[in-house]
Amino acid sequence: MVAGSARLIARNSWVEETATGLTTSWGQSVDFTNVTKLNKRRWKDKGIARVDYLENGKKRQFVFDDFKYERTAIGQLLERLESQLPADRVVQPESAQSESTQSESDSAEDPESEDS
Repeated sequence: MVAGSARLIARNSWVEETATGLTTSWGQSVDFTNVTKLNKRRWKDKGIARVDYLENGKKRQFVFDDFKYERTAIGQLLERLESQLPADRVVQPESAQSESTQSESDSAEDPESEDS
């Protein structure tokens, strides 16, 4: 996705990707480097993800909500943000966490899986 090419418009408001993050029609800007946590626990079931970030030393929050914006488009912005973050800053839905934990535990228990 090219920076600045994604602009979502809904109910006279918009969210747009910039070269370094996201900006909105109501003046909120999130720089990818300032994100402290991306919480996707409710994304799969409810279409809500929360981004915690720092702005001028203060904690702020940005909410991705597929009720306000078309899910595919807002999901693409969410994926773009996630791709910019280290894995330890992303909170996945419970099912994704348990699947990841299960596959790690399976490969740790099965020494032959490394030889395949």
